[in-house]
Amino acid sequence: MEWRIIVAVLCLIGILHVPGNAAQMNNSAIYYRFTLHFSMNGTFLDVYSNSTDNETVDLRKNITSKVEQLYKPKYTNFERFEILHIRKGSIVTEGELQFSNGSKPNVADLTQILNNGSFTFTIIQNATSIAEVTPQNQSTTGQSTPATTPVTNQTASPVTNQTATPVTNQTATPVTTVSAPAKVAQINLVFSIAKDFKDTYSNLSDPETKDLSNSITTACSKVYKSRFPKFHRMFIRKFSKGSIVTDSVLEFDSTNGTSPKVTDVIDTLVTAITNGVFNFTINNSSISATDITETSANRSPVLASMLTALWMTLASLLLSAVMH
Repeated sequence: MEWRIIVAVLCLIGILHVPGNAAQMNNSAIYYRFTLHFSMNGTFLDVYSNSTDNETVDLRKNITSKVEQLYKPKYTNFERFEILHIRKGSIVTEGELQFSNGSKPNVADLTQILNNGSFTFTIIQNATSIAEVTPQNQSTTGQSTPATTPVTNQTASPVTNQTATPVTNQTATPVTTVSAPAKVAQINLVFSIAKDFKDTYSNLSDPETKDLSNSITTACSKVYKSRFPKFHRMFIRKFSKGSIVTDSVLEFDSTNGTSPKVTDVIDTLVTAITNGVFNFTINNSSISATDITETSANRSPVLASMLTALWMTLASLLLSAVMH
């Protein structure tokens, strides 16, 4: 009887889920990042805008699982697929493919794998786009990027939502940065520039688009770096029509557990506009900021180790009691 109890205890330890362990086991540095956008045939439900809704959580899990099953057998350095947003347009999924050090994937192969994939849902192939957003000066120690799920959203004033037409084979040009901090807080910053939109701006790899991207990120980075010492970098995800709607991400070092509020991010940009800092015109009423930091991505490894030690201690005491 005693050996049966011992086996049961060992099995319990083996299958026990300890918060934080998954993050520790899958903590490889991210070297290559690709945004992945696609549309699925289906009716968009309002609850999909709420990332904490049970139906939305199930949808995200299903999509993530199916996409990861495609890429894991193809790339030994594939780490994960992170969903950033789900929005209208049938059901538009915006996410990021992340790879650790190793062979660098190319956009054409990633696109073909997705288009040839088998899913329980239908992907509209002409609405698929993949773009590399790996920082050009990627640190030799790698870069770890936390998951990005919308949490809060605040706006300077009501804005008409703009969406970009998906395009393929894009390469984003982020601002020059130093190596990534241990923890990163991300804020999605969207604003409209008073300038005629050109079709080439839909292609982030176009030289003219790169120049525009560099001009915006350089100017904005100076503003936020002077206001927030923990500012890390800014990169642009896409441009879309509405004059020129700029969809960007600001990253801040949150190692000490603090990061700017979205209201502070908006106010800083508005102040810079008022002071005439930029050589381009930003429409104040178009500014919006969204905290897209995934809090669960920053679970404490120390807490995980403590919990593991606790369970092992309890198991040891139980074994001792049984043997005596």
